[in-house]
This record gives sequence, structure tokens and C-alpha cells, in this order.
Amino acid sequence: DAVLRLVVERTRDLMGAAGTAVEVVEDGALVMRAASGLAEPHVGLRAPMDGSLAGLCVLTGEALRADDTEHDARVDRAAVRRIGIRSMLAAPLRHRGGIVGVLTAYGAAPGAFDDDAAN
Repeated sequence: DAVLRLVVERTRDLMGAAGTAVEVVEDGALVMRAASGLAEPHVGLRAPMDGSLAGLCVLTGEALRADDTEHDARVDRAAVRRIGIRSMLAAPLRHRGGIVGVLTAYGAAPGAFDDDAAN
């Protein structure tokens, strides 16, 4: 968990994100194992795979971006409103040929991440 904490803090700093998180796949759900910034109070949160950008990232194996969470059907709008998220980037974490989790960066404003950040 200490390594995950360093990853989320460093990612937040490098991207200028309002928060970052690592969610791992456990028993068909996503569990937030480490977070920084505005996501930090939600460490330990367990969420279903369906209905979230992070879950879709796991299912598709693709990095995904939501420029405005208020107008993106892939996002659990109620959850992101509670946290204060208006934009997101989610990247799959791979291990031994499978996807084991997601690294997500959160923006407090719409359009916080450009094309370079998504790559």
C-alpha cells in the first residue's frame, strides 16, 4: 500500500490533477486501495464494475477520458458529484496479461486533461 500511495501522489503532482487513485479488481468489483487529493477520503470504497469510467476501463482494456463528467454517460454522476470531480482520466493496470486495476486522475474542472495527458 505504501508503494501505491507513492504512485498516486507522484501521478497527481506530474499531471497537476486534483486527485488520483488506484482501484484494484477484487471479486468482480473495484476497491480503492490508494488515493490522493480530493479522492483520499474514499480509500477503501468498493464499487461495482458497471456504471463507472474505471469499470469500463477494466472491461475494455483501454485508457479513457471524460472531459466533463456532468455530460458523460459513462460516468457515475452521483459518485463524482459527491467527490467534486468534473473530469477524469482512467488507465488500465496490467499484470501477467490481465487487467488488475485502474489508475485514475481527477480534475476539479471540466477539460482538466489534454491529449498529451491521455497518452
